[in-house]
Amino acid sequence: MNYYRRMKDLREDNDLTQQEIANYLNITRGTYSMYECGSNIIPLHLLDQLSLKYQVSIDYLVGLSNEKINKTVKPMNFDIMCQRLKEQRIKNKFSQQNVSKTIGITQSHYATYENGHNIIPITRLIKLAKLYNISIDYLIGKY
Repeated sequence: MNYYRRMKDLREDNDLTQQEIANYLNITRGTYSMYECGSNIIPLHLLDQLSLKYQVSIDYLVGLSNEKINKTVKPMNFDIMCQRLKEQRIKNKFSQQNVSKTIGITQSHYATYENGHNIIPITRLIKLAKLYNISIDYLIGKY
């Protein structure tokens, strides 16, 4: 399932307009519309805000889980995310080179995620959650 379908379904289930959600996210309606129709990839911090708004897990939003309820309604933690990316890589006995090849980027680019210099895009985070067989919400420090 494409994550943007769930964004639209949740918005409609809550009787909200694109404008109301755009206002909540502090973006334009046109920008939100492009996220919702899948034309643009929504940044992780905005996806996190939607999970808080709807009280669902990011795993649910991106289609990795059919469990709607988020038991931990707290925002992502960037420092924990960087730490857990590294912990999971080491736990699974992967080098940065192995992981970077799997998600389709260079090793140096991947290192910027672990070192906290860049926020990982949701599309790559989905690949990592599948690779490690763990929750995105766990990876980004929501619990």
